Amino acid sequence: AEIPQPSGNPAEAAPAALGPPRVCVIGMGFLGQQIVTELLILGSDVAVFEATLAQLPPTQAQAELNRRVAALLQVCDAQGLLVAAGLCGPGSCDGGPWTPFLQAPAREARWRP
Repeated sequence: AEIPQPSGNPAEAAPAALGPPRVCVIGMGFLGQQIVTELLILGSDVAVFEATLAQLPPTQAQAELNRRVAALLQVCDAQGLLVAAGLCGPGSCDGGPWTPFLQAPAREARWRP
């Protein structure tokens, strides 16, 4: 079989554009919470596995995960970091998803048992 040769056209050699990464975070301790929140800011699809949340009913576990993310976003918002990045603050920590831009889809990490 013949080995394909590059055509010299850079458009053909460039990989297809990739979207934000899909990630899984195990644990929502201090570092895990920081990582989950940063990945959501970047638009990543985040799944979270956390033992303490596994003890709650699924809807409560998801709401608690959202509250933890919102609490960290509120700290960033209070420091002016979200506005500086052109993002909306989380509002209250009511357990719902976060809408980072006006008329943008809401974002939330997905809790997984």
